[in-house]
Amino acid sequence: MLQDSMIKIFRELHTYDKEKGTFYTWGARIVINTNLASLRKSNIKYDALESENLANTLKDQYNVLAELELKDVVAALQEMPSGYRTVFNLYYFEGYNHQEIAEQLGVSESTSKTQLMKSKVFLKKSLEDLELAN
Repeated sequence: MLQDSMIKIFRELHTYDKEKGTFYTWGARIVINTNLASLRKSNIKYDALESENLANTLKDQYNVLAELELKDVVAALQEMPSGYRTVFNLYYFEGYNHQEIAEQLGVSESTSKTQLMKSKVFLKKSLEDLELAN
């Protein structure tokens, strides 16, 4: 996907307008969109279950993060299923809201919220398991 992104950046270089933003943000947008398009093509299945109960279990359960090292958190994120990780990354690292994520991935806003909550549960369990192993 990185190679595809670089090719698109090179091919579309003539469309870059420095008045609209930095080259970095323009290029990052192309990389993000290329990756999202690839994920859509791979037909990742998103579980659209309602998650009110899941939301309740997430409250007050993230104190374990203070005890962990960055490498442990990164390893746990990499173990996350790709559907969860995609929504997690778009929400927390790229700053998208659920409506934008839903549009990018071709899913409902509710599915985006559900995937984010499930990713948090997955991450929490992975980190707790790591803490218990240490």
